[in-house]
Amino acid sequence: MPSRPRRAPESAGPAGAASALAAAAPLLVTALLAAIGASGVLPLPETGLPIPTLVVVAVQIVGIVLARELDLDRWRRLWWMALAGTAMLLPSLALQAALSRTPFVSWSSGSAGALVWVTLGTLVLIGGMWVWTATVSTDQPERAALVWLPAALLVPAVLGSPGTDLGEPAGLLALAIAFALAGAAVLLGELSPPTALLPIAVVTFVAELALLLVLGRLPALATDQGRVVPALGVLLLLAAVATLVAAPLAALAARRFGDLVDEVTPVYRGRGPRDAGRR
Repeated sequence: MPSRPRRAPESAGPAGAASALAAAAPLLVTALLAAIGASGVLPLPETGLPIPTLVVVAVQIVGIVLARELDLDRWRRLWWMALAGTAMLLPSLALQAALSRTPFVSWSSGSAGALVWVTLGTLVLIGGMWVWTATVSTDQPERAALVWLPAALLVPAVLGSPGTDLGEPAGLLALAIAFALAGAAVLLGELSPPTALLPIAVVTFVAELALLLVLGRLPALATDQGRVVPALGVLLLLAAVATLVAAPLAALAARRFGDLVDEVTPVYRGRGPRDAGRR
């Protein structure tokens, strides 16, 4: 993954429509490919492999390489987020959602262990991706919320998927919904002042919940399960909201920590052997 970026110079103003569309391309392209894969309109051979998902991942890897060659840090971090969301977070959330829909999961029956461990693993993954988002957004902390937005939107999109069999089409459809909204938010953010970026991210999250409600895909509390199932679902949703709101603060804290390290490191590098033993 990309190293800690240099601090960006002050922007002269909002980007134009073309550059804004280009900035949102990693998310919009991912959403488009995921929607095509979920629809099943393309004739694919019966190989037993998740070919649509592999195509999405391959395009994302090409995007990462291209962004690296062109030295486009902001583009590269969105491609990385798209790849991490597709290859890591989506399967983890899908497994959690599938386990939560197993009949009669509860503490009393002793059947909640797998669900609890998968949920904890998903939370650890969310935490790791969130820390990475903060470290790569130190050049512009105000944009951290939009970088993190695809992952935050993926949580309710997957948890709200209907049915008990969350196969590849259902996962790709959830990915398409989340990343299309995130791409639209990034596009709007490119045309907006920095102070509007966090509100745009929060409004987009609320808009996704409204869209899921209209589509009948809003995460709902199961009535035939033990209390542990809705509790863990609410925990994941709260984690998505909290990390989204706190992303700019985390990026700012990471930048200040990096600045402190940069200030202290030259002092120790400049010490000679004679000073090494001094306190």
